[in-house]
Amino acid sequence: MVEKYQNPRALATAFLNPILELEPNQVASASCLNILLDTFDSAFQALGKLNINDLADVAYSYLLLSKLDSETKSLFENTSRSSSLLTYKETLKFIKEQARIYSMSPVNARSIVNKVSKSHNYFVEKVTSKLECVVCASTKQHLISQCDEFSSMGRFEKVKFLVSDVI
Repeated sequence: MVEKYQNPRALATAFLNPILELEPNQVASASCLNILLDTFDSAFQALGKLNINDLADVAYSYLLLSKLDSETKSLFENTSRSSSLLTYKETLKFIKEQARIYSMSPVNARSIVNKVSKSHNYFVEKVTSKLECVVCASTKQHLISQCDEFSSMGRFEKVKFLVSDVI
């Protein structure tokens, strides 16, 4: 039980989450500023009590890990079973190794293309209830496959756009 609550990596993650997930204030008010300060400062104070030598390095590692897909995150946790804090260099090394492994794997970009190449019609509805193309932001209602900007992209650009921005 003590091991669970004295895991520096888990604690740092728990304290970094509220800071990095804070939404910008939408209204200039005392209550919004107080909530911002309370949330940020309590997490900041808790991080300070962990006596982390290089908090920026740990935060960069956390940010990098937060951008990974769930499968790669699980692989990372399986290979980094230690509860010690990981450096940015260690995290970067793991991701570079995984990228090399994935690039040598037969299931690579082609499988992503096949997953994305199914016919999908994407529209984003704004508050004004006007439909807008997710690629060119045109209010002319058209399918993504009929978008000139999307059509001018190369195959891998399309996949990258769909995987990172839409799906």
